[in-house]
Amino acid sequence: MATLKVDHERAQRSRAISSQFDAADEFDRQERALDRSGGGAPRPGAGRMKEGMAVAARTENTAKDGQGLAAHQKRDNRRFTDPVLRIGIFHDSFETIDWSLGGVMVGNYVGELKANNRFQITFTVASAKAGAAYYAAQVRVIRVDPRKRTLSLKFEKLASGAFDFLSGLQLQQARKRMS
Repeated sequence: MATLKVDHERAQRSRAISSQFDAADEFDRQERALDRSGGGAPRPGAGRMKEGMAVAARTENTAKDGQGLAAHQKRDNRRFTDPVLRIGIFHDSFETIDWSLGGVMVGNYVGELKANNRFQITFTVASAKAGAAYYAAQVRVIRVDPRKRTLSLKFEKLASGAFDFLSGLQLQQARKRMS
């Protein structure tokens, strides 16, 4: 009986993942069509994202010994561990190890996602009360580490409201450090 329940849950998750992949593929097709046509209205938050990314704190791209870092070691955005964010992936919830304006790393991840999978997540502050606002983002899997049980996601589409939310959290952290 327990095996049947586990199989049923696995099948539900697989269907949910498949549905999200289909939605992400359709989203990508629409984006490519817009890019090819050169027309259409500007995408929400598109210009703002570039502006905000330029303002975001950048890390030094040289190691302490003066040697340059490998491409995969360079970070465009400052990473934060506090506050912890709650990330909704399909029907599961995870907490962040760290996050930035460029993406998130979640812990305790065991699942079927692979590098370059695209889908939508929701997120808010982990300590938020019931009824708190959740924000959505289109993400791409950068890395899955089964040994460490981590999942690294890059934001591909971040609406201006979600960008403002994360920027506000960063500003709060900067103010805490200064006081």
